[in-house]
Amino acid sequence: MSQAFELLLKAGPVHPRLLSEFETDLLRLVSYPHMAEVKALIQHYSPEAVDKKISYLPIGGKRRTDPTKPSKAIRKMFPWVTDTDLHQIHEELMKSHLADTSTWRFEIRTDIHNVYTSPYGDDVAFATTGDHKELNCSCMRHDFNMPYHPVEAYETHDFEIHTVWNGDDELMARAVVYRGNNTRGPIYACHPAALTMFEENSTATRAGSGDWDGAALHYNEAYAPYLDVGAKGYDWTPGEDMMTITSDYERANVSCSCHDEEQNVRVSNCRHCHTDMHPADGRYCASCATDLVPCAHTGDLIHPEHHMTVQLDDGRYMHKDYVDA
Repeated sequence: MSQAFELLLKAGPVHPRLLSEFETDLLRLVSYPHMAEVKALIQHYSPEAVDKKISYLPIGGKRRTDPTKPSKAIRKMFPWVTDTDLHQIHEELMKSHLADTSTWRFEIRTDIHNVYTSPYGDDVAFATTGDHKELNCSCMRHDFNMPYHPVEAYETHDFEIHTVWNGDDELMARAVVYRGNNTRGPIYACHPAALTMFEENSTATRAGSGDWDGAALHYNEAYAPYLDVGAKGYDWTPGEDMMTITSDYERANVSCSCHDEEQNVRVSNCRHCHTDMHPADGRYCASCATDLVPCAHTGDLIHPEHHMTVQLDDGRYMHKDYVDA
């Protein structure tokens, strides 16, 4: 048992709670034989990234510290961390949660095709969810070899795109937004700080089933196979260049997930090594798939270098991505 954890137990009861993304990364980075102790300490410290510094609640303290240099804060919270590990933790945090975003900007645009095919910034791993996805894994980021790009379907008066850009004009995050009710699709990002900036600036809320009813999309035979809709998902009259999303449309999206493999379009990447592959082949290429092992808690196949298993407060286990090759 660490001395810090002993002090924590003496200070009073620990109240379990879900960790933030920043706290989850700290839990991963801080090495100690007893992860439960580290998690309890983090739950008490409630560390926050503030302007490239860290603020936390000391054990026995009544108020949070002023934002402190990362190395100093980590040393105070986890005194057993070695100098070598401290340097590595500091380097990783400076690339992700503590990155300099002073030159980054949030923009609302309508040139959706240009946004989708713009160069994007360096990829820094973060915990992905159904609403927060990696920009690198978006199948629509490619410049398709045909007269029209499928995402041009969104370029009507009904849609706009909310974006985050870095100082080099590289795309860091994006999400398509329906103007009718200010609801959006999932956020695709390549950096955890970009997710934070997006959520702090965009007022759009996540679209649910039926939220995009009545929205107009362009229709073109060249990219019709990429419109991820069912037979009853939209109203369209042959010969017209517009179609309308209907209440039968469960998931408003333009995707190549239903794309014919025979067209040989590279539409996705291996989650671990980023080799081009088809999304129908799963999340990993044939080579990386041989490294998958069963999780000791759930039995699910996971990549040992790409996942951590987290136990939620209700006792369930969840796999979280945390490493990029």
